[in-house]
Amino acid sequence: MNRPGWTLMELIVVVALMAVISAGAIVVVRAPLAAGRMQSDIDAALQADRLARSHALRFGRPSDLVYEIGSPATLIVEQTPSKAGASRQLESLKDVRLPSASRTTRSVTIPIDADGRSPSYGLRFVNTRDEDVWIVVAGGTGQPLQGLTQQDVNELLEAQSP
Repeated sequence: MNRPGWTLMELIVVVALMAVISAGAIVVVRAPLAAGRMQSDIDAALQADRLARSHALRFGRPSDLVYEIGSPATLIVEQTPSKAGASRQLESLKDVRLPSASRTTRSVTIPIDADGRSPSYGLRFVNTRDEDVWIVVAGGTGQPLQGLTQQDVNELLEAQSP
């Protein structure tokens, strides 16, 4: 008796093909997701800088950006010395550099005065290919400089040292 339908072998072949296609799709999608995550971390760090500066200007009081370097790093915007505002984890942030320090400690505080100014500082993010992506935030204006090498960052920050 010949019944219409699928044999067990045909079903196994189809399931195996679906598994291979799914594995390929995961590999293809993983890199853009990780790159998007790093860009999201960069955007969050720059937005926090703008937030702290605008808060300082609006209320005439200093603010602090606190970077807790760890795995993952955490960014905290402190609007008063005793009260923390927004915080966010930044998985791709690996280092924060100030003009006065060659290496950072585990916790770095960027003081922003009541006029919205801070020292210039550098942020090092690491992308999916373990390449460094440096950004320097100008202290007086808060404008970010992107696409820098570590040597560029060191030269810029050394020029700012007291």
